[in-house]
Amino acid sequence: MTSFMLATNCPDELCCALCLDSWKKPVELQPCGHIFCQECIGAPRVCPVCRAPVNCTKQPHRSLVNLAQNLPVRCSSCGWTGRREGSDSHTCPTASWSGSTEAPSTTNAQSTCQGSRQQSVADTPWLRYGLTQEEYDSIVALFVFFDSDESGHLCREEMGRLARWLNFARTDDDIDRMFREMDEDGTGTLCLEEFLSWLSKNRPDPSVLYGMSQQQYNCVMMQFRLYDRDRDGFLDADDFSKLAVRIGDVPDIESGMQLFRSITTGHCEKIGLHQFLLYCVGRMFR
Repeated sequence: MTSFMLATNCPDELCCALCLDSWKKPVELQPCGHIFCQECIGAPRVCPVCRAPVNCTKQPHRSLVNLAQNLPVRCSSCGWTGRREGSDSHTCPTASWSGSTEAPSTTNAQSTCQGSRQQSVADTPWLRYGLTQEEYDSIVALFVFFDSDESGHLCREEMGRLARWLNFARTDDDIDRMFREMDEDGTGTLCLEEFLSWLSKNRPDPSVLYGMSQQQYNCVMMQFRLYDRDRDGFLDADDFSKLAVRIGDVPDIESGMQLFRSITTGHCEKIGLHQFLLYCVGRMFR
């Protein structure tokens, strides 16, 4: 029986859009930056998500790779659980053990041992910020992604792009205020701990902001992010039209262009995440 190692808890930011599982030997397409499993993507000419031409591929930032390698996985055949990093060396118990008492006891001993090791790890940073491990991994992945100079800190410009991406801010004044609140030590840059500390006290509630459930909000955010190719928190008319066709709001690109002009009233060249969320709310209740 063929076995598969499937992630049991995977943030969207660490998920391959082709196999819908956590990255396995990930590669990053250039220049768009979308990341896929090497086996899934092969040697593409265009990105399957944004349709941008692919000039070359490279290995993603090592911090992102490490996060993906640390995700929990489960064997589809024998039920073994562990981390993606160690799954390549896993071998299912032999068929001759089926129905015996020895194999389950060995597996249980493995699980118990692994569980004890995991429980003995005192440092569970996500708990300090009131986050689940999935939420924590997702935020860390985004922090690393927007740290364009790989300094380990975010400057005002980098934080602004991340804030727009997460729908935490819509204007430069919002970003300036947030940056002052986050920069507790006054260094002019933000470390991950400062960002997470602010986030733990200022998490947006989609039911209050947009009348959406968390699941609906996450779905809209994911749709928007797939087409926000330069990660600036905005979609131009072409990207919006492609997204509108993809989600079935319009039959073709031209209709998408017309919809874009009706939403922006013809005065803006881009639509922001907040405006797109408001459009989706209106669509839900039509």
